[in-house]
Amino acid sequence: MRTTVVDCASCGAPMGEALGRLGAGALVPCLYCGALLRFSPDSAEAVPNVERRLDPALTARARDAALRGGRAEAIALCVNLGGVDHAAAAAAVDDIVQHIAHRAVFSQTLNGIGWLMVAGALGLAAVGVLCLALPTGNTLVGLLLLAAAAPPLFALARGVRTSLEFAIAARGVGLIRRAVDVGPTGFSDGCNVFALAIDVTPDGGGEPFHARLVVPVRPTSRERIQEGKRLGVRFRDGGAWIRSDGDREVG
Repeated sequence: MRTTVVDCASCGAPMGEALGRLGAGALVPCLYCGALLRFSPDSAEAVPNVERRLDPALTARARDAALRGGRAEAIALCVNLGGVDHAAAAAAVDDIVQHIAHRAVFSQTLNGIGWLMVAGALGLAAVGVLCLALPTGNTLVGLLLLAAAAPPLFALARGVRTSLEFAIAARGVGLIRRAVDVGPTGFSDGCNVFALAIDVTPDGGGEPFHARLVVPVRPTSRERIQEGKRLGVRFRDGGAWIRSDGDREVG
């Protein structure tokens, strides 16, 4: 049985270990693009084949159900896609929830520790570049430093972008209409991903709008992330979310 993490052969979306856990011959749906994937039974590589395309409407419904926290509903919809058994459907649903959880965690604004990690990685990269550029530099050391700096910079890049956007984003008040516990983030005990539907009233009398937000929530913040609560929020042009503005609870 394979345990290799693979990507969708059609759209490149991460599939986690769904195909690997189920082994060769299993059919697993990609809930991003609707491809039905299968390992070639005689292939030694963890490369899935696209068996066929699934109904895009049903695929979207299964994906949306998974992100609403409706795991059983999402699995049932996957089974109804045709040719997908319960184990494969469960693996696909769990993988997309985990991927969304990871994206939610790394898309948050950086705290002090995050910025220190970025600064340290940039410092390593700068020294590595100097080692490669200077005539007296050590090429091997330079390459090793760049290799050490790359993973944290890649992992924190989305958080850096969010932090910069958040610093200049508009403020408003958000009324939580719906809060669904999607599942654990997998990074720390008790920290779960919540899918929120919020009505936003911009500060200064702007046009109200509705927005959706997927955020990691620690146990200490669960009480504030409930239906009917009002929170200070920040947003970009067009209503695209950045994250809750946690320092401004409003009622």
